[in-house]
This record gives sequence, structure tokens and C-alpha cells, in this order.
Amino acid sequence: FSEKYKSQRYFAYFQSYTNTYKNINELEKIYLEALNYDKIEGMVVATRPDCVNDEIFEMISNIAKNKYVSIEFGAESTNDKTLKFINRGHTWQQTVDAVFLAKRYNLNCGLHFILGLPGETENDFYEHAKKISKLPVDTLKLHQLQVLKETKLHEIFISNPELFIDLSFENYKKIIIRFLENLNQNIIIDRLTSESPKDMLIYPNWNGMKNFEIVHIINNEMKKKNTWQGKEVK
Repeated sequence: FSEKYKSQRYFAYFQSYTNTYKNINELEKIYLEALNYDKIEGMVVATRPDCVNDEIFEMISNIAKNKYVSIEFGAESTNDKTLKFINRGHTWQQTVDAVFLAKRYNLNCGLHFILGLPGETENDFYEHAKKISKLPVDTLKLHQLQVLKETKLHEIFISNPELFIDLSFENYKKIIIRFLENLNQNIIIDRLTSESPKDMLIYPNWNGMKNFEIVHIINNEMKKKNTWQGKEVK
């Protein structure tokens, strides 16, 4: 990117896996090393809600005095039955506790959610929005469920297709709009969808639509419907 966009600045994104699951001194060394690179203005740390504590957040909050820092928790669902079924290994209450702990240290905080998990209905998604709205989160990343080849989810998709809702783009667009209507308008949406390699993807098939195209379509649809994020929030 730096070759093409000479003036662009960056965040170091600790994305895959659990980026607070290490000795605290090693974590601090890794974070500071990343922040020391030229043009790095801050960092985003993705982790699990059950892999944080006061000691870690105290260290990160000290770093945040001089650099932008955001913590992102992989929450995926507010439904404990779903979390158990997909083997997440944590509860919704642990996510709630982790968010409030991060805020105790004045850290920016975001959540990741998947819409379309097995066994969940559209009403469950709107309940997710309402529960998220009650939390002091700053950002939210949404992903449609994606079934990939040769995974446990692929096996479930074949053996129990009734557990999966219609995730055609037209239906997902409708779901996203209603989800946003039930979401606190102060929460910044970082992402509405995710994208997997075509050769790995079993379901849903959106013919390679890009994220920016989807955002454009949803924006236009919401304008047409005269609706907005937070419209249904009481």
C-alpha cells in the first residue's frame, strides 16, 4: 500500500487467533515493536472475551496514552445455546464482562458478530442488535455465516440443512437493514459482510460481490426506505 498511497498511515492489526493469550511481558514487547514502525499510528487487538484481565488491560491502557488502541472481541452471538453448539468455549456474559472491563480502562472496544449461525432465526439477530445496543461498545463488525469446504460446519450443513436460514443476498440485505434499525446509532459499523475465496465457499453464493458494492446497495436501499441505524431503538 505504501508504494501506491504515499501519505497513507496505518494501524497494526493483530487479527487472527487470540492476541492477548501470552505472557504479559511478551505481549507488551510485541505491541510496542509493531507500534515502533514508521507510519503506524495505533493498533487494533482482536481477542476472545475470556482471555483478558486487569493486568493485560492496565498494560494496554498505558500504551494507549500515546497511541490509538482498540480491543475487538469475537462475540459471534448473544445466545449461549448457539455459542455452545459452535464450540466457542465462552458465554455471552463473559463478553459483557470483558466489554465493561475494557471500558474501565477507557479503551476503545469493538465486537465481531456472525449472522446466520446454525439454529438461529431472524428474530434472534434483531435480539442481538438490542443486546449489543445496551453495551458501551464503540464499533461492530458483522459477518454473514459462510460454509467452507471440508469443515465441521460443512458436515452440519449437509446433514442438517434445516438449521440454516436463507442467506441469499436479497434476504441478507433485508436482515441487515432491520438489524441496523435496532442498533444504537452511536455504534460505528466497521463491516457488514465478509468474503471467502470462491473455491472454498459452499454457501451462500453472492457471485463474488465486494464489500464496497454491498455497502453501496444497502445505503441506497435504506435511503429509499427512509430508514436509518437506530430508528427502532427506544
